[in-house]
This record gives sequence, C-alpha cells and structure tokens, in this order.
Amino acid sequence: MAGIKINPAGVMGSSSMAESAVRVVGTVSTGISTVKWGMDSRILSRYEIGTRLGNIQSTLLKLKGDIQKLHSTVNNGAVLYAGTENRIVVMGREIINDVTVKKRGGNALLFGFGVAVSGFGEGTGLFPGGGGNFGGGGSCFGDEPAEEAGAAGKPFDWKVSNLVWRTAGKFGVMGKAISTVGKGISNKWDYKAVTSGAKNILSGAGEIASEIYKETPNYKESFWGKWKKGSAFKGLGVESKIGIEKGIGIGADTVKQSLGKQLRDYSFKNAENVGGKIKVGTKWAGLFMTGVSKGIENYRDYKDGKMTAGRAVAETITETVVETGINMGATALATGAAAALGLSAPAVVVGGAAVAVVWGADLGCRALTRWLWGEEKGLTESVSDVILDGAKFVCDKAADIGRGVGNLAKKAGSTFAKWGKALGF
Repeated sequence: MAGIKINPAGVMGSSSMAESAVRVVGTVSTGISTVKWGMDSRILSRYEIGTRLGNIQSTLLKLKGDIQKLHSTVNNGAVLYAGTENRIVVMGREIINDVTVKKRGGNALLFGFGVAVSGFGEGTGLFPGGGGNFGGGGSCFGDEPAEEAGAAGKPFDWKVSNLVWRTAGKFGVMGKAISTVGKGISNKWDYKAVTSGAKNILSGAGEIASEIYKETPNYKESFWGKWKKGSAFKGLGVESKIGIEKGIGIGADTVKQSLGKQLRDYSFKNAENVGGKIKVGTKWAGLFMTGVSKGIENYRDYKDGKMTAGRAVAETITETVVETGINMGATALATGAAAALGLSAPAVVVGGAAVAVVWGADLGCRALTRWLWGEEKGLTESVSDVILDGAKFVCDKAADIGRGVGNLAKKAGSTFAKWGKALGF
C-alpha cells in the first residue's frame, strides 16, 4: 500500500529557499525604487515610466509578503509534522513493549504493526532502521509506494509528487518556480527534473515578456496565474456563450477552438508585438527541451542495446510530438468539458484538471503495460510505439506485397515466354 513520505529536513530546506527569495525580491524592489527616483527630469515620458516602475514595485512588495507567509507556513508545518511523527513512533513502541500476545496470529499481527511503526520515520533523518510504508526515499515528497513485485520483479514506480508539481506549474510564474524546485528535490535533480525546470523558466520568461509589452500589463496574473472567472475561454470566441449554452455542441466547438489557439500560440505571425514574439520563441525552446529529455532517455536505451540508433532518433522525435499533442488535447478536452457543463472556469482550474487527466491516463497506461507485458511504459512512450510499430508493420507488409507482385510478374513473364516459344513466336 502506498504512503506519502515527508522529509522535514527537505521541507525546511525549501523553507530556507523561500526565505532567500524574500531577500532577493526585496533587493530587486529597492533597486527599482532607486531607478524610479533617480531618473533625470529631462527624460521623455518620465511620469509614465515612473508610474509603471511604481506599479511593478508594488507588485513585488506584495509578492514579498506572500512569500514570507509561504515561508512561515512551510516552516511551521515541518516542525508540527516532525513532532507528531515522533509522538506516534514513541507511542507505538510503548504499546509493543507493554503488550504481550501469546497466540500466533496475534503475534504476527503485532509484529506487523511493530515493523510499520518502527519504519515510520525512516528516510526523514529522525529515526534509524525500520521499513514501513512511510520509510525510505529522503525526498521532500518522495511518494513512491512500497515495493510490489510484479511479473518482472520490479516495484510499480509512479509519483504523486509529479502530479503536485505539474499542477503547481499552472499557477503563474511563482507556481512554475515552486514546481521547478519541488520536482528537483523530489527527483533528486535528475535530467527530467532539470529539463522540466528549464521549460518552466522559459515559460515564465515568456509570460513576463508578454506582459511588459502590453499597454496595460497585469503582472499579478502573470505571477500567480489566471484566476478570473471565464479566463479559460479567453481568445476562443465562445466567452459569450458560456453558461448560456450547454451540452455537447458548445463543448465540441470549444475543444476545436482551444486546439486551434494552442497551435496558433506557436506561430510568430500571430504575435502582436515583441513580447508576443518572445513568448512564441520560449514555447519553441520549451518544445526543444522536451526533445532533449526524450533524447537522453532513448540514448540510454540505445547504449544498453535495447534499440538501434535509428529507432532512438525516431522515438525521440515521435515522443516529443506525441507528448506535446497529448497535453494540448487534455487542455482542450478539459476546457470543452467546462463549457459543456456551463462552468465559467478560471484558466488555472482548467489547467490543473488537464494535468490530472494526463497524469491519470499515464498511471493507467503504466499499470496496464506492466500487467500485460511485465514492462512499465508511460502514455507517451506507448502511443509513440504504436505509431512507429504500426508504420513499420505497414511498410513491411507493403514490401512483402511488392516482393509478391514482383515474383508473380516474374513467373508470369517466364510462363508467357514459354507459351510464345511453344507457339513459334
């Protein structure tokens, strides 16, 4: 049975990072104030520039206060968790020491309870030894379930933390920063965490650049996500219909419009200004980082002799496109579902729902492939394999048909030659 493990030391480390972020934001805010009041009076549009800088400074000061609250909450939570865990373990050991059960079944049950309790704090740095559901790992939210031997004798490996951090990435620039740090700690900064973090940074940079070049920038929305009702349908041309029309019709139309908008977001031609073009560039850079992650994974399989070099390249390209398409499709479906139900949903809610859909489908795919073939494969890899294997099957069959037609033509030609000879031609 799975159990979520929390490492208080890791959480405290995250709290320290938040404290450092407070200092950085404060320094930036002070710098902006210095620039604002130090501008020469002869500068054109001095008043407008000063107003814009003042707004940015106000946003940063509010951000500083919010991060301070986050730091305090995380810090207090870690202390409370550690104290509670300590009391539970002590109580469990007292029960084991004070109670003696003579029946074999009772002894087995008590022994099992003792193992679970004694392993409760393992991996947190508080209690050595043991091996219960809450032990091991050492990551902040390293929530791998206890090992369950399958056909291949390997543990079923999935992470709730991936769902948490991916969802956090939908909450604006700050959510992306939290997602980057959280996923890095949970996955011990492996190549997937690093490339995912790079994508978050690129995406955040694109959001900020896009706001800077707007006539009326909304930095609050950029930093914390789009919480306004109906923001999920912005730019889809269906805003006026939401809540009035319901059902499959409006849902299907919204899905179509959402897919179209997501594809247009990759077009430089549709960018309205320099900020928009920068945002498009960061999206393509993020797509490249997805390809880098897939390339590293497939290169490892190639080095281990699991696939040819050609297959590794093909899988890298296909998996990059498939993963991007799956995420687009999930977002479109989540948006369409909200429209069909008549819900004027914020973009952050729809984005979180899309993440949950992809995560759940990936989890189900891993369980199914492990049960059927004893080898765990995620949704992206499975879809990619179906595409590549299907294409290979068609090509092989086409080649077989071609060879068959060639042999048939050869035999027919030989037969016709014999007939012609017999007839005197």
